[in-house]
Amino acid sequence: MNNTKFFLVLLVALTALTQIYNLSLENSISSDLISNVVLSSNADSANTVTANLSNSNTQEKKTLSLSDIIPSGVPEIYGTELGISYDEPVAGLAVLKKLDTAISLEGNLQERYIKVGTSISCEFCCGAKSITFSDGRAACGCAHSYAMRGLAKYLLQNHADKFTDQEILNELVKWKTLFFPKQMTKRALELAAQEGTYNQELLNKVNSSVPDMVGGC
Repeated sequence: MNNTKFFLVLLVALTALTQIYNLSLENSISSDLISNVVLSSNADSANTVTANLSNSNTQEKKTLSLSDIIPSGVPEIYGTELGISYDEPVAGLAVLKKLDTAISLEGNLQERYIKVGTSISCEFCCGAKSITFSDGRAACGCAHSYAMRGLAKYLLQNHADKFTDQEILNELVKWKTLFFPKQMTKRALELAAQEGTYNQELLNKVNSSVPDMVGGC
């Protein structure tokens, strides 16, 4: 597993854990709600991540760079279709946010949308614990949440057979990392530090030069 994909999985796993923690504070977790918050593959992903990180630490001590955490290039399949790139997050935000109100889903696609939407939050901007409520309604009115919801809807409407729920969530986490590069990078570094791979130099660089937020809220 390459480093970029590896830390993406870490961020996805942490996103799920954050959701459980936030909801538990409200004493409102039920078994059905947890199943909506954590995608079925997250538990396996977390175990795999821990194993791979342990192996990578044993075999090589690679110093992390921003390119290991922040995605770049054109997203596969939908990037060309929508004319967006990870390298231009503000332009991508403008395109993706319009899709939220332009697309309506029903049936199984709506169920999948809710599953994904309740598995990721917008805590760095509006403080929402998820980008959708459990009934599918928008839980946050900021542009970043609109964009993440819009991308989820687009992928389900046009490529439901090509993207699993986990893969859709992965794409939302990538854009969340682009929208909130400082917080998400520091989160990845904290996770790496827990497993023995710590980069103080990169953390200093992040604190001094990486923006808190990209695009208007």
